[in-house]
Amino acid sequence: MRDFTDVRDAVVAYHLLLKAGQKGHIYNVCSGTGLSIKEIINIMSRQLNVEVEINVNKSLVRLADNRIIIGSNEKIKKELGWQNSIPLKQSVKDIIKYWESSL
Repeated sequence: MRDFTDVRDAVVAYHLLLKAGQKGHIYNVCSGTGLSIKEIINIMSRQLNVEVEINVNKSLVRLADNRIIIGSNEKIKKELGWQNSIPLKQSVKDIIKYWESSL
């Protein structure tokens, strides 16, 4: 499970940080929620109306990795008023639209 943020939201956050962030402070640019890669694949497959079979190659799974990485965006929201505004489903939809128009 990982915390995914649309790059457009991240750019807004970085701009705010450059303008008004406190020097030397740490801010998390994140959604504050977690999704698995399987969930993202399912979102994509539903949007594309295709069935997929997910097979995990266990030899590629890194056992030392943290299983869940979800950040807290409370500080950047409180201090700079940033809010992630683009849901992951919209991000995926926009990515698919971009690639379909590029074909």
